[in-house]
Amino acid sequence: MTFDSNTNLGKWPFKHLDLDSASNLEKKFKALGITKALVGNLEGLFHIDIGGVNQRLVDWCANINEVHFLPSGSINPTLTGWQRDLDDCKTKFHMRSIRLHPNYHGYDLQDPRFVMLLEKAAGGGLLVQIVLRMEDERTQHPLLRIQPVDLKPLVEAIAKVPSAKVQLLNTNQEIFSPTSMALARSKKVFFDIASLEGTQSLPKVIRSLGIHALCLGTHAPLFVPESALLKIHEGNLQKEEENLIRFGNMEQILSTS
Repeated sequence: MTFDSNTNLGKWPFKHLDLDSASNLEKKFKALGITKALVGNLEGLFHIDIGGVNQRLVDWCANINEVHFLPSGSINPTLTGWQRDLDDCKTKFHMRSIRLHPNYHGYDLQDPRFVMLLEKAAGGGLLVQIVLRMEDERTQHPLLRIQPVDLKPLVEAIAKVPSAKVQLLNTNQEIFSPTSMALARSKKVFFDIASLEGTQSLPKVIRSLGIHALCLGTHAPLFVPESALLKIHEGNLQKEEENLIRFGNMEQILSTS
């Protein structure tokens, strides 16, 4: 079994993506042996009708048969009615996670609305996925330069909401920072491997954060999914370590969130 914790459907406004449809992504994942995925909707970064964004995501995932797509709902706490959207993720759509894009939605992790969201999500047993970046800053459209999310305030936020479970998606060099190490030690914050650079980066991250903090993430369709699988293959991991990153850690996180 292989569990991708970082996948998306929907249209990316800045370039055509071959795997942005559920059917194409399912076909690719089946060929690669990816059996399960947490899936977000790219529309959630730009649309203000978050309820509609999440309904479409649920519909797309329901039409897939051979790969288990689990919808991860978009929430934008700067919009009026975000609490209703959050409640719908749990009670109407029966989701197990939500996905946040603070840098696209115009808030940081010091914002009181984020702490309130974290608290409400924890109360509903939802994993909170925070996307640090969507693409390399060097490849961004010149009219939409988006800086990555600053992780430092998350340490204090997690201390305020000790029951929260958070996964950070698309961490790059900041994964080696003292902040990331402190977050990993809390055993409440986890990381995916999609944006790690180089096939030998994974063993270094394991030494820094510990094996139980890491999960497979491909960031498809913006990244080719083979890239993340190659990092595992070239990491010379023990079989138990490989299985934890491929599926074991993510299954454990969702079972206890």
